Amino acid sequence: MSTTHDWARDLQRTAEFLLSREAIEIGVIPETRGWFWSEKQPFIALVRATMPGRKETSNDYISFIPAGANLQFTINRSVVCRRLNPEYECEPLLSPEEDAEMEAKTEATT
Repeated sequence: MSTTHDWARDLQRTAEFLLSREAIEIGVIPETRGWFWSEKQPFIALVRATMPGRKETSNDYISFIPAGANLQFTINRSVVCRRLNPEYECEPLLSPEEDAEMEAKTEATT
């Protein structure tokens, strides 16, 4: 069972994680750790600034979960992908170099 102190320590780790990365303009401060984005460029900038992590895809959404922080950034697939009935064709969130770098960092942390 978790306590409010456990939650506070988790929030502190999340804050330290974000402070260790490049500052990205996000407009307003989100009220939760699960952030939903409606614009492609800020979403991709945040993914790049907080990698490594993992991408999760559902029928309607793409989420990025940074390794090392209890955060999740989500965007509607229609904002970053082109629908090819019944499939989507998505442009990469990261360049091949950034993707390889993220994979190497992820392997190093596991």
